[in-house]
Amino acid sequence: MTGTNQAMKRPFREKHSFSIILTLLALVALTAFASYTIFAVPLLLAVVLLGLDIAKVNVRGIVKCHAAKTWPTTHATLIRGSSDRRRYDGTKHGWYLDIEYQYSVEGKQYKDTNYNWVGKMSESKETIERLIEDLKQHQGFRIRFNPVNHSESVVVPNFSLIYVAGILVGTLFVVGGTLGILNYFGIVAMD
Repeated sequence: MTGTNQAMKRPFREKHSFSIILTLLALVALTAFASYTIFAVPLLLAVVLLGLDIAKVNVRGIVKCHAAKTWPTTHATLIRGSSDRRRYDGTKHGWYLDIEYQYSVEGKQYKDTNYNWVGKMSESKETIERLIEDLKQHQGFRIRFNPVNHSESVVVPNFSLIYVAGILVGTLFVVGGTLGILNYFGIVAMD
């Protein structure tokens, strides 16, 4: 993928969120229209599926972070860089790094936007601006690219604890839904 299509590529977590959103919508619909006796098992199965989807996306994220550390490197140049103000935790604002860089592998040009897999954010705009200046100043920097899919790359292939948190949340949904199903059929008594 090259050109503007590459710049519009969604980050890894967003690409795999569709199944989670779809399961969540099914869960909400079942909750809204459910009677306990008719929809209890499908509702609890939806909770289990939601948990499996959340865990799957985050396990894939960990695998990708680990694999990217061994990917080959190449020289990249910054095309654009900016800091975008975004809200997080409902009330706080932070500054998000928005970059696009280009690189060449086997004579073919690619563009990408991944600084790391979950996005670089700081409470300080100056921190993000300094990072952009560092990338500009060096007239190029090293990136790691996927040896199977050269259009996929990352500047810093670091691991994020957000993946561990996602796996824990997914596991809680799976365990909770499974216990609910077992309780519904009288296999496990939860008092």
